[in-house]
Amino acid sequence: MRHAVFIGPDKTGSTWLQRFAEAHPQIRSCQSKELFFFLRADGDRDLEWYHRRFEPAQAEHRVAFEVCHEYLFTPAAASAIAADLPGATVIAGVRHPVERAYSSYRYMVRQGRTTLGFADAVRQIDELVDHCRLAEHLEPFLDRLGAERVTLLDFDLLGTDAQAYADAASAQLGLPSWTIPDELYEKVLAAATARSARTVRALRLTASGLRRVGMYGTVEAAKRRLAESPLLFKPAPPVTAQSAAVDPDSAAYILGKLDTDIARLDGWFGTSFGARWGIGAPVGAAG
Repeated sequence: MRHAVFIGPDKTGSTWLQRFAEAHPQIRSCQSKELFFFLRADGDRDLEWYHRRFEPAQAEHRVAFEVCHEYLFTPAAASAIAADLPGATVIAGVRHPVERAYSSYRYMVRQGRTTLGFADAVRQIDELVDHCRLAEHLEPFLDRLGAERVTLLDFDLLGTDAQAYADAASAQLGLPSWTIPDELYEKVLAAATARSARTVRALRLTASGLRRVGMYGTVEAAKRRLAESPLLFKPAPPVTAQSAAVDPDSAAYILGKLDTDIARLDGWFGTSFGARWGIGAPVGAAG
């Protein structure tokens, strides 16, 4: 099988893509989202261990697919993927930076990681803007894998036409169009707020401990059961760039920090995200 890895960033469709891969008849998805294998945190887990995460594979499976958005922010992961998975495709999601930052902020609130308002959080929590710097974080992957093995997946399609988004993902995986099941039209991980930040933090620490001892499947199953639990979370307003929670000054602050990065991305990939979002101009081309 060929390998493909969705490397993020966070809040650009990774959970949906994991479920898409699990349902697709020609994709053997990883047994759990976010193995973190190419971060090389555990020297006891070799490449054979990694390949076993995709068992049992069937004759109809053409692509082994992993989702782990932490790889994007670790340049060493680019080198490890290039060395261990020759010919693998790496996919990055692209989302309007204000929407992505606000969605990430809401997830931090959900996890009990911050009680700041968005205007303060976006100026004090570096990753809210930094994780939008797609060109900066993709550069090591382009250098080590080559431009032909790095692709972009437009998150906006998922909100407007889930089948079109699935078709784009299939094309990047070298697979024919596949009609998605009804459950993939449903929204995953809707915005919510933790009822008890202390409880959610404790669950996060427990999940980290279970991952360290290899209990990935247990963590994934528990996450899915608890993610929509009304005992743990209460609904929050929808996540959009037009949300009243995103004041114009904060939106301008985010985009002002990213104009050069977006221009580089458009220059490398021949895209027009800057024009769509009303900022920047393409710079250069991928080497």
